[in-house]
Amino acid sequence: MLFLFAIVAQLSTAHAGTSSEAIQLLSRFPAGAVPEIPEVLDAVDQLGQKAQTGELALLESLVKHESGAVRSSATDAIARIRARLGLAPSPDAVLPLDAYVAELVVTEVKE
Repeated sequence: MLFLFAIVAQLSTAHAGTSSEAIQLLSRFPAGAVPEIPEVLDAVDQLGQKAQTGELALLESLVKHESGAVRSSATDAIARIRARLGLAPSPDAVLPLDAYVAELVVTEVKE
């Protein structure tokens, strides 16, 4: 527990400006212990905006091991990456309703 407090204390000056910084910030936490704090949610959002397929594994791990806002943000980020890169939704993904509808619309327009 002390380890987690030390990491959170360091985050007061952390800011995820690039995908690599976002990955570095998110990898500081053990699986299942990623805190729901603005810096973490910003890092997940940053990945959703700029990441490529290589970062999907990290986001999928967050969906699998985390809960609440972290899981929801990771799910949204995965949907944004897949939509931006023209990838089909992951068969294991649980997409929020708005992302699911967007996927349907894009699929119908392409056909």
